[in-house]
Amino acid sequence: MKPLFYILRKTLKNHLLQLKKKPGILILYILIFISLISLMSFTFLAPQRNSVRGTVDLYGAIVTGGILFIVYLGVKNGIDKGSSFFRLSDVNLVFTAPISPKRVLVYGFIKQLSAILFSIFFLLFQASNIRNFFPINGTGILIIFSVMFFLIFTMSILGLLTYSIASRSSKNRNLAKNILNSLMAIGGLALLYNIFIYKDLQTAATSLLNNKFFIYIPFVGWLKSILMAAVNGITYSFYIHVLLCIAFIAIMIYILFKLNTDYYEDVLAATDKNEELAAMKKSGKGNINLGREKLRKIKSGSIGSGASSIFYRHLLEYKKSRLPFIDSVTFTMLGIGLVSRYIFKGGDINTILYLSIYILFFFTLQGKWGQELSKPFIYLIPCSSMAKLFYATLADLIKYTIDGLALFIISGIIFKSGAVIALLCAASYASFGAIYTYGDVLSRRVLGSTHSKQLEIFMKMGITLLVILPGIITLVVLLIILKDNTSMQYVPYILLICYNLLASFLIMFVGKGIFDVLELN
Repeated sequence: MKPLFYILRKTLKNHLLQLKKKPGILILYILIFISLISLMSFTFLAPQRNSVRGTVDLYGAIVTGGILFIVYLGVKNGIDKGSSFFRLSDVNLVFTAPISPKRVLVYGFIKQLSAILFSIFFLLFQASNIRNFFPINGTGILIIFSVMFFLIFTMSILGLLTYSIASRSSKNRNLAKNILNSLMAIGGLALLYNIFIYKDLQTAATSLLNNKFFIYIPFVGWLKSILMAAVNGITYSFYIHVLLCIAFIAIMIYILFKLNTDYYEDVLAATDKNEELAAMKKSGKGNINLGREKLRKIKSGSIGSGASSIFYRHLLEYKKSRLPFIDSVTFTMLGIGLVSRYIFKGGDINTILYLSIYILFFFTLQGKWGQELSKPFIYLIPCSSMAKLFYATLADLIKYTIDGLALFIISGIIFKSGAVIALLCAASYASFGAIYTYGDVLSRRVLGSTHSKQLEIFMKMGITLLVILPGIITLVVLLIILKDNTSMQYVPYILLICYNLLASFLIMFVGKGIFDVLELN
């Protein structure tokens, strides 16, 4: 194992040396760490609010649904393409070395653990929200995040093991797919039956997911029992189920060691996909389809001139793959609008606006503009940096507008909010999309070639939070003050939109130099 530990040690050392060469990023990491410590201290020491809204039954339903969803993804990915702990550099250096495959697998486990720990680190910032919504104490927060770490790690192993078995023959793969699809169909039918009985989606889903049947499913039931200790307290069964989960993962590792030590070929395809996905994320694409979706043959039409050619190329890409600006995000927003009446019984269209603003932040991480950073010709266009930046982001801004219209026209009809309010909410949604987009521009402008994707996301979160907070506070205060004043009901939205557009322009102006120097990107 000495050569493998040498690689791990040198990898960590190189990361630290990169921080030494970039003191700005090092300072940012220190600030992130200090803010996390402060937040966690507040989470554990502050008394819990009396207005906790989530019930134990709702918590149990969310826990069961989350576990089932993650396990489903792990098994499905295992059947389709497998999982991998490795990168192509490991394939070239480690796989070809005269080292036991068992030790190489341990090396992969260690790498996977470090990657998961880094991801969980950023999820810890949601600890206070979880504690404020559910009756959970500090120990319960530790239980939740420990189980999240364990579950994600286990799914990586389960994916590799599933692929190793399913890939042996097409018969095995088809059988596994049929079993998985059958289980999904049974779950869907059970949900429809509960909806017929209770006449309410939330009650039906909560009742189904809290059914005692799930407790008896190996691993799924054990994990649920462990997570329920976060609200019910720790008992002897908690420790028993922890031991059972550890034994489960140990058995899977043993099977990989003994029955399929020649697993190198199984992980090659998944490793190649991981490498391509990492490259796409680095360039700003973040497309889960890895760029392999079907493209239609279409006529190019107008191609623009100068900086506008960037926008026309984005438009052509949308036309090739799907209806212009219509994709899974649009349908997701439509779905939120359709089920909003069942999810937010006491809410209104403003509740949907607040939720969509939060969700939109994560969708903007996959905007088209970031793809341009890795293409050298954009730096050679003889136009101003502001014009290039505007046309590079224009397709994303139009898409946010279309998604906002789809969401709030449906939500306006459901909540009977009126056409004007619905359109103003859609415009507010699109204006937040502009802030998120140009906040992303500024964060990349400040960090340059970032130390990590997670750091880039955190930087963007900090910038956008500082910018949007005054606008959101102003909106909420004005909505409360002018609640009964029908003649002034449109004013809060108009002021919010104007503020967001002004803030977007200022951020855009500060970050416009991103297309001036190729070496920064």
